[in-house]
Amino acid sequence: MIKKNKTHLFIALTIIVILFIVTATILLLFNSVVLSKNKDKASSIVVNFDSSQEIEIGENLPVSDKLGKSFSITGVEKGVFGYVEFDVTNNSSNNGEFQIYLTKDNYDNEIDGDFIKFYLTDEYGNPYGIFADEKIPNYYNLPVVSDLPASRELYHGSILSNEKQKFKLRVWLSDEYVISKKDNFIKLNVDVRAV
Repeated sequence: MIKKNKTHLFIALTIIVILFIVTATILLLFNSVVLSKNKDKASSIVVNFDSSQEIEIGENLPVSDKLGKSFSITGVEKGVFGYVEFDVTNNSSNNGEFQIYLTKDNYDNEIDGDFIKFYLTDEYGNPYGIFADEKIPNYYNLPVVSDLPASRELYHGSILSNEKQKFKLRVWLSDEYVISKKDNFIKLNVDVRAV
């Protein structure tokens, strides 16, 4: 009887070990396929900035939306208003989607995002998405990126296989902003990712 119980126990443990090994193998294979797909997706989108992807605005002279939409100087940094120019290329053999978003650095003397205006266009000045509306959005009007709560979405678009799309992002200080004696500024980073 003891011998029979030992045999059943050995068979039960052997089955449990085999089930564990099979389950672990299936999970590892599934995980590697998912990671491989995500890696291919992420590596298929390539972004090139003509200058810096960092935007820094100090207490420059506030300007109207009409003037801000027409900026023709490259670069947005303390003392200079202009545009950030970049392109997004899909190196994949499949069509894809991408997202352009802003991430804000936090500082004590920060200019309120209500006064920072944005205008995203193609290389010819044609506006994308919400930028085609009459009202120009400020930082807080932009939608929050769901998985990056500290970031705001500028644009979510599709891109064909082996296609390149060019963008110009104009940024300025709203004419509603009152300049103070403090050295206030805001820093933002423009990022692009496959989604």
